[in-house]
Amino acid sequence: MYQHHLDEMANVITNKLADASESFVLDNSMLFDLYKYVRAALEEYWADKMALVWHIDDVFVKAGELGIALSNEEAKNILGDILDHHDCEMGVSWLTLGIAIQDYPRNGE
Repeated sequence: MYQHHLDEMANVITNKLADASESFVLDNSMLFDLYKYVRAALEEYWADKMALVWHIDDVFVKAGELGIALSNEEAKNILGDILDHHDCEMGVSWLTLGIAIQDYPRNGE
């Protein structure tokens, strides 16, 4: 897992916990401490694992190369379709993304 992925996950978790903390108030110092604990837990969890991450921006880049305009919802659905149907023996590549984008049913097509 890349370090920036761990940072992004820790930020999302910390912010969600802060939003849910209606019964208590977290000041900036407490939020930073919470972030550090969450970040450390994520780093420990991912220390002996590997994950390759494809982002919605990757879908947009490939769609742009193909001259295909997609909505955020369509791009998210394409990522979901790839996750659910990719060949684990072959993995996911830019070619996989391109085929999934081309095969995805869009309005008017």
